Amino acid sequence: MNNLSEKIKEKGMIYYLLVAQVVFLLVLPAMDGKINTFRIFLYFVFAITSVAIVVLAVIECFKNRKAFDKVFIIVMTFFLMCTISAIWAMIRNVPFADVVRGIAPFVWYIYIIVIVVGVRLEETEKLNRAVGMIALMYSARIYVYYFLYVAGEEGERVTFHLYKATSIVPMIGVLIFCYYFLKYENAKMRYIVALLFCYISVILTQTKSMLIAVLIGVFLVLAGTGMCAKKKICAESEMKKRYILIIGVIFVSTTILMFTTSLGNRWKSMVSVNQPSEMISSEMISSETAASEIELSETTSSEMNSTETEVNKDSDKPQIVVEKGSVSVRIVELKTAIKHFINTPILGEGIGYRWVAEGVDYGKPVIYMHNVVAFCMLDFGIMGLVYLFVVVLIFFKMEYKVIKANVDLELKKSFQFSLAVIIMAFAYANFFAVYRSIEFVVLCSIYIGKIILEYRRIINGDLK
Repeated sequence: MNNLSEKIKEKGMIYYLLVAQVVFLLVLPAMDGKINTFRIFLYFVFAITSVAIVVLAVIECFKNRKAFDKVFIIVMTFFLMCTISAIWAMIRNVPFADVVRGIAPFVWYIYIIVIVVGVRLEETEKLNRAVGMIALMYSARIYVYYFLYVAGEEGERVTFHLYKATSIVPMIGVLIFCYYFLKYENAKMRYIVALLFCYISVILTQTKSMLIAVLIGVFLVLAGTGMCAKKKICAESEMKKRYILIIGVIFVSTTILMFTTSLGNRWKSMVSVNQPSEMISSEMISSETAASEIELSETTSSEMNSTETEVNKDSDKPQIVVEKGSVSVRIVELKTAIKHFINTPILGEGIGYRWVAEGVDYGKPVIYMHNVVAFCMLDFGIMGLVYLFVVVLIFFKMEYKVIKANVDLELKKSFQFSLAVIIMAFAYANFFAVYRSIEFVVLCSIYIGKIILEYRRIINGDLK
C-alpha cells in the first residue's frame, strides 16, 4: 500500500486516472441509444473520472502558478467557437437536445490542456504503451466477432454485430508496434506479430476508410523514422531489413485477405456506375454508415436496415449509384455541406443541426457528416474552417521546426510517431464520422498533448 502511495505521489494522480480511462475505453459501450442500469453506471463512472482529472489539472495549474499559454488559448478558443455555434443553433430553432448531443463529445478536448499541465513527457510514453495493450484487446474482440458471425457468411460484416469495430484504437495499435519495431536496436519479433495482429483485425472489419487511414499512418511512421535514423548506431542494412519486413508483412497480408474476404469486392463498390434500371440489393448497403450512426446515437439499427439505395434518375446516361458508405455518398454529403455553407457562410447552421440531402436516405434527418471538413463547413461555417486551417498551419510549423532542430534523434522520432497518429486520425475523420466519438476525442487529445510536450522538449529543452 505504501509503494502504491509513493508511486501516486511520484507520478501524480492525473497519470493513473488517465491510464484507468484508457483501459476503461475497452468496456465503454457504444452510444447506440440503448439505455439500461449497467450502461448508465459505466457512463457515470467515466464522467466522474473525467471530472476528477480536470479538477486535478486545475489544482496543478494553480499550485505551480502556471500562466495561460498558447495551448490554453487555442483550446479555449475552440470551446468558445462551440459555445457561439450552440447559441446560434438555438436561435435558429435547433432543439436543445440536439445541440447538447452535438457538442458533448468535443468536451473531452480539454484533455489536451490536462496532458500539457499535469503529465510528464515520460508518462505519455507509458500511456502510449497502455493504448497498445488495449489495441490488442480491441483487435482480439474483432477476431472473435469475425469468426462467430462473419466467416463463411455471405454479406456479413463484423460491424453489423460489433459497432465499436470501427474504433481507431486498433489502427493506433498498428502504428505503435510499427514504431517500436523500428525504434529499438534489439527489436523483438513480438512487435511485428502484434502489428500484424492489429492490422489484420482492421482488414477483417471490411471498412475501407480504416484501411486507407492506417496505411497513411504506417507510411508516415516509416518516413518519419527514416528521416531520424540516418545517424543511429544501428547498421543501415539492419534498418533496411526492418523496413522491408514491415512493408512485406503488410503487403502480403493485405493481398491474401483481399482475396479470401469480401473486402476486395467492396473496393469496387466505392463508386459504382450502372444504368438507372440496375439497383443495388439491400445486402450491399455498407455498414460504415450504420456503425457511425449507432455509435453517435443518431438513429436506431432498425431504421438503418430500412434505408434504401438511391439512384440518379436521369435515364439518358449511366448514373453514379449512391451506395451507403461509398465515396458517392461522401460526395452527396459534401455537396449538401457546400449548399448550406453558401446559405449561412459565417456561422454555419449551428452545432447539432440535422440535415437531409437529395440522393441519400438515412431514414430521417441526421446530425453528422462522414467528413470532418464538411462538418465544420455545415455546423461552424467560415468560423470553423478558419479555426481548422489555423490548427493545421500550427502543426506544419511545429513539424518544420522539429525537422530543423539539432537535438536527440530518438525524441524527434517520437514526435514524428505522435504526429503520424494525429494525421491518421484526421485522414480517418475525412472518410468516416468517427470524429464525434468520445473515444476518438480522448485519444486524439492524449496524442496532441504528447506532441506539444515533445515539441517543447525539442525546441525549448523543457524537461517536464
